[in-house]
Amino acid sequence: VVLPTLEGLGRPAAERFPGGDVWGMVNRVPYQNRGWCCAEFSIASYCGIVANPDDDDVAALRNARRWPTDNASYAAMMRFTSKPENADDELTYDPELGVDFTNKGDRAVVKYNFFKMAISLAVQGPTEQREPSS
Repeated sequence: VVLPTLEGLGRPAAERFPGGDVWGMVNRVPYQNRGWCCAEFSIASYCGIVANPDDDDVAALRNARRWPTDNASYAAMMRFTSKPENADDELTYDPELGVDFTNKGDRAVVKYNFFKMAISLAVQGPTEQREPSS
């Protein structure tokens, strides 16, 4: 299930979340630019396992960027940062296409995760075509 928007951001924390502000700060970075969110949605979309694909927020998310269709396009997506201070020889600044992580090493981890899922799907076929496990 993909939930790209938070309900009631304008309301006080005590009304938004059980326990009020004990959950920490609300991440206001758009879903399509948040590292792990972007990575997980890319993999789920590629594998065809988004549980709520007809949700209006998910449809808007699908249109928010060009989502990867293979390892090369996934790697290309990971070449952008939405934060100018993160731009360097490996990352190009683009406020719309950028994907950012809290930890710098996460970018390599998610590239491997996408590769692993893409290879698995290529070898085993889509989920609905696989033989049930015994």
